[in-house]
Amino acid sequence: KRQLTALVALSSFIWTTSSFAGAGARGVGNYYVKFAQASTDADRGFDSNGNSAPLASNAFLDDFTANFAKDGEYEETAYRFYLEYGIFERVDLLVSLEWKDIEESFDFAVPIPGLDLGGTVERKNSGLGDGMVGVKYQFEDTSFPIATDVRLVFPNYSTSVKQLNLETIDSRDDKVPLGDGLYNMEFGLSASVYPIPWTFADARVAFVLADLEDRDFSDSITWELKA
Repeated sequence: KRQLTALVALSSFIWTTSSFAGAGARGVGNYYVKFAQASTDADRGFDSNGNSAPLASNAFLDDFTANFAKDGEYEETAYRFYLEYGIFERVDLLVSLEWKDIEESFDFAVPIPGLDLGGTVERKNSGLGDGMVGVKYQFEDTSFPIATDVRLVFPNYSTSVKQLNLETIDSRDDKVPLGDGLYNMEFGLSASVYPIPWTFADARVAFVLADLEDRDFSDSITWELKA
């Protein structure tokens, strides 16, 4: 999957009946809801070897097209819904969904003397991206909560690489895929601290089993810090 060197802007709105997000469980009937918007604007990405390259290059375009392409740009706006709901005293249900608007474009010019041959190539797509459902268990009811979780990340096939019959997420096609079409399972461990009221710091590390449907089971480890 392509990664992007990007400028990202994020805004969010939160409703909760208990504490802020983190490893701590909500408690029965309590919830934490977050609606977030993230905007990404990029002109470079990382190719399959992990090297940074312009989007208008043969790292992301076929060799012939790349000879005439310039000023590649990727713009994405994602609207995300995230829910933690307490189903038992130390067990929360986790749900996440997102809607994406994506546009890719590059300019091209054909250097033929006396002729002005050029223009802009655009690809757009909008729709549901990947979703997530899982459960989280808090070990102890303390001011320094530690929790474990299991999450299933699932695709929306109508906007995925597989449904669009693309070879990879970077394939050239009229549609921009909104996901890779893979089912992934995450096994996470998280911890939180609450230094002052209405604030928190959260750390999570997860072991990811990817492509469960085809039983490829390629694995990776991810981590994140939030505050």
